[in-house]
Amino acid sequence: MHTLALVALILAGGAYCAAAVRRWRGLGAAPGVASPGVGWLLGMGFGGLTVALVASLLEAGPHDFAYAVLGVWSATAALHFALGFLAGPTRVLLVLPIGCMAILLAMAGLARPNAVGQSSAHAIVILHSVCMATHLAVALVA
Repeated sequence: MHTLALVALILAGGAYCAAAVRRWRGLGAAPGVASPGVGWLLGMGFGGLTVALVASLLEAGPHDFAYAVLGVWSATAALHFALGFLAGPTRVLLVLPIGCMAILLAMAGLARPNAVGQSSAHAIVILHSVCMATHLAVALVA
């Protein structure tokens, strides 16, 4: 189950990064036109995160990884909810940090479960907090 969660998490992160890149490239081509395929990529990313969450919750043993996946999933769910209320052509670019954090979490999950100690889990939480706070600050300034 852990491998399934990792694969789904990597695919979800890749889909979110691809959606942000596709939207970024679409901004230069036609500012008012929606980028094709972005909706499918966002849906695939959220589906992959949901599969990763279910697989990590069904996994026997400590649920540290499941809680981290739940954090990424809840951030994504909140962003999908907020995208309906945001205006502007760059709103889809907000999924880029979530995609990057999903890939970072998958890389941390690739380590053997017993090899990840309390200090490395703490470092991942600190890194995640710094990245998300920086992203929020940039979004508020922009």
